[in-house]
Amino acid sequence: MEHPTIRIGTWNVERASAAKNSQRLALIQKADADIWVLTETQDALDLRSRYNPVNSDPQPGTNESVRWVSIWSRFALFERVAVRDIGRTAAALYPTAQGKLLVYGTVLPGIPIPARRTPQRIGPNITASSLSKRTSGRRSWGVILTRRSAWQAI
Repeated sequence: MEHPTIRIGTWNVERASAAKNSQRLALIQKADADIWVLTETQDALDLRSRYNPVNSDPQPGTNESVRWVSIWSRFALFERVAVRDIGRTAAALYPTAQGKLLVYGTVLPGIPIPARRTPQRIGPNITASSLSKRTSGRRSWGVILTRRSAWQAI
């Protein structure tokens, strides 16, 4: 039995300034993902015409529309999942043809990471090894959580 593919996109939109939102929306529509996990976003980057949102709480010290994480899904929300860090994380369960899908979005607090291609242990269950290219052309190193630590966070 063949299972339909679920397309999940992730994007750090780097504060989602309103001036660039039309370009971002065009790229999101072109990618045609079923679920988007956006980080460093704002409510002005609104995908409600095609997706349903689950958001982290607004960032402290900013206006109410600035968020660390927004999950946008074409699937109907089955359940919002409680998380420990409501400011930096969001999680939700969605019904799919394959069963319930848990989607978890987070950002980590600023942790200085050495710019090396080899994985670097920087804490329990946190390894730095993900190279990503930003839209500005700069390269930056990110962090990857192990499956165990991700489950512990929710």
